[in-house]
Amino acid sequence: MEILQDAYRNSKWVRRGAWVGLLICAFTLLLFTGGFPPWAWHLLFAVIPTLPMLIATRGLGVLLPFIGLLSLSFALLLFWVGIVTAGLKMFQYWWQEQREHTQFAQDIEDAEELAEQMLTQEQRHRQPMQPLYETEQMRMVGAVGRPPVATATPTRSFAAQTAARPHLRVVPQPIPERDTMPAAYPLYAPSETEEQDEEFMAGDEIAEQGQEEIAFREEIEMHNTIPVPSPAQLQAKQRSLQQEQCEHENFRLVVGAGSDAGVVRSGTPNEDSLLTLQGMHLTSQGLLPLGLFVVADGMGGHAHGREASRTAVQTISDVVAPVLLRPNAEAELCAELLKDGAQRANLAVYQRNHQQTHMMGTTLTAALVFDTTAYVVNVGDSRTYLYRPGKGLKQITRDHSVVARLVERGVITPNDIYSHPKRNEIYRCLGEHAAVELDTFQVTLQPEDVLLLCSDGLWEMVHDNIIEKIVRSSSPHASQISSMLIQAALNNGGADNVSVVVVCVTGD
Repeated sequence: MEILQDAYRNSKWVRRGAWVGLLICAFTLLLFTGGFPPWAWHLLFAVIPTLPMLIATRGLGVLLPFIGLLSLSFALLLFWVGIVTAGLKMFQYWWQEQREHTQFAQDIEDAEELAEQMLTQEQRHRQPMQPLYETEQMRMVGAVGRPPVATATPTRSFAAQTAARPHLRVVPQPIPERDTMPAAYPLYAPSETEEQDEEFMAGDEIAEQGQEEIAFREEIEMHNTIPVPSPAQLQAKQRSLQQEQCEHENFRLVVGAGSDAGVVRSGTPNEDSLLTLQGMHLTSQGLLPLGLFVVADGMGGHAHGREASRTAVQTISDVVAPVLLRPNAEAELCAELLKDGAQRANLAVYQRNHQQTHMMGTTLTAALVFDTTAYVVNVGDSRTYLYRPGKGLKQITRDHSVVARLVERGVITPNDIYSHPKRNEIYRCLGEHAAVELDTFQVTLQPEDVLLLCSDGLWEMVHDNIIEKIVRSSSPHASQISSMLIQAALNNGGADNVSVVVVCVTGD
């Protein structure tokens, strides 16, 4: 039955064939039963009132043909009910599909508008700002060269403005003399007294502007005065930079990864997908470690789940990797870059859903390591852990599952999640809507730390305390840790696909 439903959803020819077959069945039933209502129903309703008289005159032998007529009428009723029900179901599915297509088009439009807004904000953020003093002079002088008009709007002092924006290059301009300014466009002819008053006011304003200009120049000179460091301070600064560069150069990532279909699902396609990209980035501080690590657990059937997870991993790689390979990549952009990659991965799976008219989705946990910081994002119940010697194993991400919500509310204990009947139900994944809410985290890494990304096939089979023992016993051998974790999941039942990515941080 599920195969027929999937075929009906995925193929428009199957849907058309179903409509044609339904119409043929209805026409045939009308033809052989004498129209609607069928002749058997007419005969039955005519015989029922006379049944006692027929039994009295002909005996109980009339009951046999009456039972046959009753069975035929009931069978025709079932046929018509089936045809009408199938027709209503097919019409309901067609109506729902039209609404989904309309909603899908609206979601795509909203997502594109959101992307344009984000692009506009990014361009505004990167656009160089005009010098503060030039902008102020343009506002003061005006397009027709009129003297500035005093306003009651409070403004910060020039020193406060330059301190708040030290990157601005201040370009002072001389205030033009009143005689050289073009005349304003008068609306009436002023009297002689008014002209004298205006000259006195203009003279006062010019005097005030001259005093402000002198104060501005003094503040500029004070602001541009840079104390010259002593040779001892220069040497200490140089030693600090060399030590910092040495620490960066000694900071290394050792990566291990593995995946298995599991014991129960052995022989079926693995719906998990994972990605490990590792390298060094050349900056002014030297070589900095760089890595992108992703684990996705697909849903929607074996083939569809695998397609969803692969689509998400491929999309996030296409978005994040090219930016990281650019020279002088900024660490401040990593968090937003990873979020943008996850949102685009969600949109790619969402579009794929409506192109193929079947529902699929995937969980996602991803870590972007730049220098000594790990930026983490997750959707669903795939997890990212951090192991630190002396502090043990800690779950960084938060599961978007029913059992996790029950634990947060105190309804069940953390140990109940392994046996709860709703342990496999999640309320958030990639591909369900055009936009998805993401959880983001930021972790500062230290030497001997271990990052662990995994699907639920690991932590459901291997409890956290066992995971911690395996990581502690094999660190910093990332490949050995990944192999031991997968084997532990298989030994405990291997009920699901299991995938792990292990990132060991070394400082030698």
